[in-house]
Amino acid sequence: MAPLISNNAPAGSPTSNTPQSTRRHPMTSPKTTLIIGGGLGGLCLAQGLKRAGLPFRVFERDAPAAWRAQGYRIRVNGHGADALQRTLPPSLWALFEATCAETRPGFTAVDAATGQVTATSATAGPPMPGPPLGPYTADRTTLRGLLMRGLADDELAFGKEFTHYTLAADGVTAHFADGTEAGGALLVGADGLRSRVRRQFQPAHAPLDTDGRAIYGKTPLTPTLLARFPPGALQNITLVKPPTGAPALFLEAMHFPEGAAAASAQAGVPPVADYVYWVLAARSAAFNLPDAALFALSPAETAALSLTLTADWAPAIRALLELQDVDQTSALRIGSFAPAIPAWAPDARVTLLGDAAHAMSPSGGVGANTALRDAQHLCAALVAGGGAVGADAVGAYEDAMRVYAREAIEGSYHGGKRIYGQLPFEECRPLEL
Repeated sequence: MAPLISNNAPAGSPTSNTPQSTRRHPMTSPKTTLIIGGGLGGLCLAQGLKRAGLPFRVFERDAPAAWRAQGYRIRVNGHGADALQRTLPPSLWALFEATCAETRPGFTAVDAATGQVTATSATAGPPMPGPPLGPYTADRTTLRGLLMRGLADDELAFGKEFTHYTLAADGVTAHFADGTEAGGALLVGADGLRSRVRRQFQPAHAPLDTDGRAIYGKTPLTPTLLARFPPGALQNITLVKPPTGAPALFLEAMHFPEGAAAASAQAGVPPVADYVYWVLAARSAAFNLPDAALFALSPAETAALSLTLTADWAPAIRALLELQDVDQTSALRIGSFAPAIPAWAPDARVTLLGDAAHAMSPSGGVGANTALRDAQHLCAALVAGGGAVGADAVGAYEDAMRVYAREAIEGSYHGGKRIYGQLPFEECRPLEL
């Protein structure tokens, strides 16, 4: 098995003369778990392994300051909260609770043409699944910062673009675009919808294009917004729809309690002021742009598009979009796997976690929770094995994941159908990766 990090750059390349001390990381146990992807699921697994004293390395493609916009608010349900509580050290769990926004139950429906509330409910839907914890309403960037807390430089590496892996009898080696490689016992593909680990490990397990497109945005919760926006639409989860049904605007105000800023400072993450998280979603035709053009838009151009798409909406509703932070807006394609995740022969050296295995429409609000659940279950298997797992243990983890991920994907489909008319899975095209 390869050393934990080594330099494979050819002689004469720009990196071949780099001092070896800057190209290597300290050697660790051959039981090291290699986690490809520094999203919520991968970092949750890392925290659990660190708490248990087991060796791991996380490799994140992006630079520390280049975290891609992936929405802002995350509702952590009972399963997600249970996973976090079981994997995080108690001090970090306490900071998680202290940095969350208020969770306000209920649901509001608003007519986009008039700005009038058309329906309200004391709950936003059926009871949230899982253990009786939470739900919590977290800022995604804050949560990610918390999950990085305490991870050493030799445990979390940025700017590491994974290219492929190679297998040996006693482990696995991950290879990166910069010519380095890392060896360990288990490679965990936590690298998202477009996972390169999955494409090598299970190339037939491919995601689908739901034909949903979304603009994610963030609007500061200022006195100006409060004066213009319908007050009844900021009480809880709100869905705004025009008479045509598209696009639909999903939103929730993030009210942080007193003490959240101090807890953020203690955690070493920037404090977050109150804001409204929103998503403008529809089928692709409603955006009047080819995908290549839509996803090439700058944040400011994407913000302008959100105003164009809602030109005939009530001025009070449009205030949310007129006052948005134009640097925080992005367009995303909504992909999903089919609910039935295929079975494959488990391998003690490679597995998948989170969106890499079971990406789903965000409309159900359970994608990140399912990734956290994966992390806790896989961590428990690794702890039980003292940092190593056999094919049977990996297979048991994957079999359990298939069951609860199927339920989550199916629930997310129904949410997507309600919000933006998500296509049935049998009508979806393969997602272009």
